[in-house]
Amino acid sequence: MTEKLKLVPGQKAFNAYYNNGLPLTEIAPLSKINFFIGANNSGKSRLSREILKEFYRYPAFDPKNAFAALPEDDKFTFTLREYKSKDIVSLLSNYIQQLVELGATQVTSDLILDLFEGNELIDELQLQNIYMKFHKLNEDVSALKKDEWGLDENETLLKNKQDVLKLIQSILPRIEDLLPLPNNVRFRVNYIPILRTLRSFMAGSHPSHAYAIAKRSDFPKIEGPVIANRIFWDYFAENARADSSQNGKEMLYDGQLQIDNFFTGETLFKKVLELRNDVEHQRNILTKFEDFLSKQFFNGQKVALNAISPQGVDDIYVKIGDEKEYPICQLGDGIQAIILLTFPLYFYGNRTGHILFYEEPELYLHPGMQRIFIEAILAFPNVQVFIATHSNHFLDTSVDYPKEISIFSMEKLITENGEPKFNLLNLSSPDMALLNMLGVRNSSVFLSNCCIWVEGISDRFYIKRYLQMYFEMYEAEGERVFQEDLHFSFMEFGGNNIVHYSFDEAETNAEKILATKVTNKIFLIHDKDAGKEDRHSVLTKQLGKSYYCLDTLEIENLLSPKVLMLTLQDFKLKNASDLEFNDIEQADYAGIPFIEVVGKITELDKLRKIFPDVKPGNTAKLSNKADFARVAVEHMHTWADLSESAQKLTIAVYKFIKSHNNRTI
Repeated sequence: MTEKLKLVPGQKAFNAYYNNGLPLTEIAPLSKINFFIGANNSGKSRLSREILKEFYRYPAFDPKNAFAALPEDDKFTFTLREYKSKDIVSLLSNYIQQLVELGATQVTSDLILDLFEGNELIDELQLQNIYMKFHKLNEDVSALKKDEWGLDENETLLKNKQDVLKLIQSILPRIEDLLPLPNNVRFRVNYIPILRTLRSFMAGSHPSHAYAIAKRSDFPKIEGPVIANRIFWDYFAENARADSSQNGKEMLYDGQLQIDNFFTGETLFKKVLELRNDVEHQRNILTKFEDFLSKQFFNGQKVALNAISPQGVDDIYVKIGDEKEYPICQLGDGIQAIILLTFPLYFYGNRTGHILFYEEPELYLHPGMQRIFIEAILAFPNVQVFIATHSNHFLDTSVDYPKEISIFSMEKLITENGEPKFNLLNLSSPDMALLNMLGVRNSSVFLSNCCIWVEGISDRFYIKRYLQMYFEMYEAEGERVFQEDLHFSFMEFGGNNIVHYSFDEAETNAEKILATKVTNKIFLIHDKDAGKEDRHSVLTKQLGKSYYCLDTLEIENLLSPKVLMLTLQDFKLKNASDLEFNDIEQADYAGIPFIEVVGKITELDKLRKIFPDVKPGNTAKLSNKADFARVAVEHMHTWADLSESAQKLTIAVYKFIKSHNNRTI
């Protein structure tokens, strides 16, 4: 995966882009999913298309062709990788020493260092040059024959020929693993523009008066991808020149991409038809895609897509379960949109280096479907995605997948000369200024069918993971799998802030916030805080069965001993001896402060400082509950990893969600 785009200075395509007022020199850090967020006309789409062109032009590395491996300056805009020179020397020095001892004296550490030109960092082009040195040595040694080399210093090399070749064959894969792409492979680039459809276009005109009868033959099919051709013309056709064969009457345009690089949905019919009638491994692509649609949107009912042409009009027909099949236009717009957006993931699922650019994929998508879309992308290890969007719901997913998502804000400024200037900033998380720029309103929380209220972000991480384990355990037995932001959502009330809310519709206290005006159909989960019995009593009275008071003092006390021990291992001091753990049951520590729980299980002085210093008489709580939760959930792999109390909570939450999602969505 590309982690940084380092721009080569002087490239016109990026001249108008800046970072904190300085000319843009790199776009970083990149992740698997990269959001470009900003107001209309802020330069998001323009920047995305320029990046797309460069990925398309990025050359394949051919170690047998030194000239092809090094691109022309005017056709190369950025490099994709940076490496510390000392790390490369460390990787290769032992190999080089062995090669010299075996007689390959033409390869030395000095020769490798010369390629770095004294720089602390090198890019993949320099690393490719190093690779080619070893590749050339491999060819020379392979061709070496007895009596061909007369010099004494080559006798050792000839004698150790097989050992030298074996050593080089060990070096080359180590370097290949560091390169952005395998040898002789280019990026597969796809652009999904804002104009897109799954339906074919037809020509013709309507009858001249209201009572005339229109015939199907009045609307012949238009051949070719109409939208894709227009996208090509608008953004990717350059360098117009007269066609000399036509005496200059026709113009020729050099395309920066091919039509095949655009996926507007217009070619879905052709691709489904080809897959349906192809060899088994190709048919399996369509089968996997149909399984995805079945699981996510149709409660496991079998889904079949078929490309047929009734009355001469190409159309995708969809069959769901035992229902009669019908044209895709009769599906909801959101389902059509998700089919169009996710199909390229499956179609190119086996293609190394797949780069996808999406223009506003949130169109027609319910927030829950937006989350499904992001999670579908995350399931494909070969894909890296760039998305121009206005959706705050996409931003929400960055909290759940911080290592997989990067967010860049875009802002358009006008210089004194009247020229546009685009400012690009990387954000660690969406802030209020950005949400205001997008025009986000609080009404978005009404879009899911029910809401789980939790104290904070760590509670949300745990309960999301608990539900995932439940789904995986019981889906095969017929239990429904529910989607966050579609069937349910989370609300964080901030612990003691709960006293400011009332869950009684008849509340008359003007100082209270009526919770049902913020979210509806609430299930509230609260720690069993000591000394707050009156609060628990009020919440129980107002919410009834929709209030769940944990049987533990803190949410962390729900962790099973196994998960807790594995998590604490990750917080061990680097130089401390191995942790030793005491046998203990979860029920033994349910009602005591979590710092005492950790002290009962292992030695606190061997752990990093996960608890702050507090005044005598006060009880320390985790310094960063969210980071601790992120680590802990990574050690939960099955339903059995959850404690009995955690399982009890999960079942209660699941039943609540199910009770508010009786209808198929």
